[in-house]
Amino acid sequence: ERKSSGAWTELYLQPVEALTHLREFIGAEVEIGQISRDDVIRWRGQLVEGVNAHGRRKSTATVNKYLTHAGSMFRWARDIQQWIQFDPTIKTKLKDHGTKSRLPLTRTDIAQVRNAYRFEPDEIQLELELLLYTGARLSEIHQLQVQDFILDAPVPYIDLEGVNDDEGRQLKNANSARKVPL
Repeated sequence: ERKSSGAWTELYLQPVEALTHLREFIGAEVEIGQISRDDVIRWRGQLVEGVNAHGRRKSTATVNKYLTHAGSMFRWARDIQQWIQFDPTIKTKLKDHGTKSRLPLTRTDIAQVRNAYRFEPDEIQLELELLLYTGARLSEIHQLQVQDFILDAPVPYIDLEGVNDDEGRQLKNANSARKVPL
């Protein structure tokens, strides 16, 4: 009823859908402790081979999400309820060989970008060059102060470790604190 009324969002329905699919595949009469890793791998195979409502195969990412949701249930059954001794979903995710990695900029790409802004004011030129050559975030570049540039080190760098300060400068998260070589 909640599903048809739209009260539940897709975020909440996907785990329910994944676990319902697993239960239908394994069988409602099978107890959780009887589900083996082989059962999970056979279920994964069915997920890979099956088609969705639009007649398309599920993507590797979708299959892995189903496995993640099932794994959450098994870990809960193992760690909290202590109904089972092991999680049969461990190391059952598919490797995504279809993901395209971003290639670094070539010298030609860099030249094209530089030519596109060569008539801009010096501040914009400097910002763009710092973005191009350091990989730092735009928000990080905007917050830089002179003392953040460490030029006397063997490899000059931008010190982003001290950016979270009393002056309101902030990094995206704690893991963003780093030294960025120039």
